[in-house]
Amino acid sequence: AVRVIEAYCGERGRLRVEILAVDESVEKHKFEQSVAKENQSFDHLIRHQTHITVSFDNLEERRKEEEHASSRRGGLRGVLDQLKKTVVVDMRELRSSLPFEIYLQGLEAVPVTIGVGDYVLSRDICVERKAIPDLIQSLASGRLYTQAEHMCSAYPEPTLLVEFDPARQFTMVSKEALAHSGPHTILAKMVVLVLHFPKMRLIWSPSPRYTGELFRVLKQGREQPDPAAAQAVAAEVAAGDSGVVVNHRAVEALRKCPGVTPKNAPILMGKARCLAELATWTQEQCCEAIGQQNGSQLYTFFNRGIEAATASDF
Repeated sequence: AVRVIEAYCGERGRLRVEILAVDESVEKHKFEQSVAKENQSFDHLIRHQTHITVSFDNLEERRKEEEHASSRRGGLRGVLDQLKKTVVVDMRELRSSLPFEIYLQGLEAVPVTIGVGDYVLSRDICVERKAIPDLIQSLASGRLYTQAEHMCSAYPEPTLLVEFDPARQFTMVSKEALAHSGPHTILAKMVVLVLHFPKMRLIWSPSPRYTGELFRVLKQGREQPDPAAAQAVAAEVAAGDSGVVVNHRAVEALRKCPGVTPKNAPILMGKARCLAELATWTQEQCCEAIGQQNGSQLYTFFNRGIEAATASDF
């Protein structure tokens, strides 16, 4: 009871306590004995601490001896290396602060180029990370639907991670937009995404630091990911969808061409086998595939001559 009162005083401020006890009673003697026993315990801890000696000499030599000894005990060192917790990180995610937060959590970030997801936590867990503006843009263009489809086909536990800024008001749409409901709103597309992929987890994170802690918790008891397998997943998904292996670098280059949009890019990839073949198309073929305006822009881009630039042009 005394410790409870002390904790209360520490939180709420000073408090006057009066103890009422009958003189020469059993309760008074029990209380005095408990207080004396507690004081003796503290005195014993203080005296014991003064005699404790900790040697910090030769710590590096001891560590090397322990590692050498562990390597001779049935290959324990190799087992410890396998138990090292790693996270496969897409190279594009290195521009964010999340890989550093992963390092602070004691996890090793392995940067590779992966076509499915942004982070691979284990053999089963793949995470696609989106900020609120990126989430809205991906829902509007339909890119998130394709990403979710690839994750669900490649991993048993796909996860969509949405990060928001706690300093700002958390809302995906404005209050005025909530009054207008329809199948083309952001909330409606989010609902359709969840209904189409019921096994995909949806996680909301207020900061990269919270995300790093969340990754550490999700990795507990999980098998460590294989970077080579994470890279091969994209080729397997593409081969399972169309029967051919897709060159993702060529796809990214195609999407940056003038006149190419997220909607007409699959049409061009279905009709042209490679960028070299697409560059040989006539203007009529380009306009027939993706429309007059976009087709003219794409044809002009591939057939425009390269002129030598002089210093006065810059």
